[in-house]
Amino acid sequence: MNNLLAKVGGVPTYFYDLYFSIVNSPNFPVYVAIGIGVLVVFIFFWLIIPLFLRQLHDLTLKTKNDFDEVFVDVVLAARWPIFFIIVIYSISFLPQLPDTADAALKIILLLFVTYEVIKAANTFVQYGFDKISKKREEKGGAALLPVFSKIVKSVVWIVGVVILLSHFGVEVTPLVTGLGIGGIAVALAVQNILGDLFSSFTIYLDKPFKIGDFIIVDDQQGTVKNIGIKTTRITSLSGEELIMPNHKLVSTVIKNYKRMKKRRVEFHLGVTYETKPAKVKKVPTIIEGAFKKLKGAEFDRAHFESFGPHSLDFEIVYYVLSNDYKEYMDIQQELNNRLFDAFTKEKIEFAYPTQKIFVEK
Repeated sequence: MNNLLAKVGGVPTYFYDLYFSIVNSPNFPVYVAIGIGVLVVFIFFWLIIPLFLRQLHDLTLKTKNDFDEVFVDVVLAARWPIFFIIVIYSISFLPQLPDTADAALKIILLLFVTYEVIKAANTFVQYGFDKISKKREEKGGAALLPVFSKIVKSVVWIVGVVILLSHFGVEVTPLVTGLGIGGIAVALAVQNILGDLFSSFTIYLDKPFKIGDFIIVDDQQGTVKNIGIKTTRITSLSGEELIMPNHKLVSTVIKNYKRMKKRRVEFHLGVTYETKPAKVKKVPTIIEGAFKKLKGAEFDRAHFESFGPHSLDFEIVYYVLSNDYKEYMDIQQELNNRLFDAFTKEKIEFAYPTQKIFVEK
């Protein structure tokens, strides 16, 4: 056999010597055992594990909780990296392995393990944020979740790298301290930006408004279209886009009309002083009658309020059973038409500013 291999001209001398050094080595049984072990593990990872995990995945689809599906998917995706980790770990047990090769294998092993752990951790982080996002979207408030997700994933990577460096013997305490000092310097330089960033977190957690809400801030009003890291964008009633810094929104009074269960409406009307007392007394009843079968409105009260400079003034209060502004205006329009018809029928005149001049001879 040896003579046959020696005569094969295509076999490089290096591999020829390597072959005989392994075969004739007293550790040859160890090499064979490791090789057989790797082969068995390869078959196990190639055939048995995928079959088992697919069966398990089919079972998880029948459960209400989808965390088990994510877990199975993570394990299925990590099976080959785990196999290579086992192979590298097995090679490190080879006898007479040079120190440089042993050190290199340990570095590769640590890199592999760290990367896979971080990858799996970020998958579970994404799963958690997806679950939260689904709930927030139902309630309206998922705008900042992608930002939180990226921040948490970045923190996972930083922690993983720091742990990896500590395994390599790097003193991480000065590094962490340096990052802290650098972070303070950066924070001072961009404190306005960070103020808006933390304000966006406040908006997300406290939820004073959400996308689609109609809000009034100081003398500005409109519908919230986007909640960003630094600013919130609002579309005004006249159509232009208002861009407001988040720090302003958390430090001022916000009127959120979307949160109203019903809208309280108060308005006034006046009739002329020439109106007869009997008809003046009928005005509250006429006003209340105008609300009959007025869909979406709930009458509260109508009172003869005061003697104005030009009219006898009445105060009317009612509720619109909706927070929609257009619906409120539709109801007010219908109510005005009904009141106009009713007052015309009763020959009661609406008052308007007039001035009478008396001329004496």
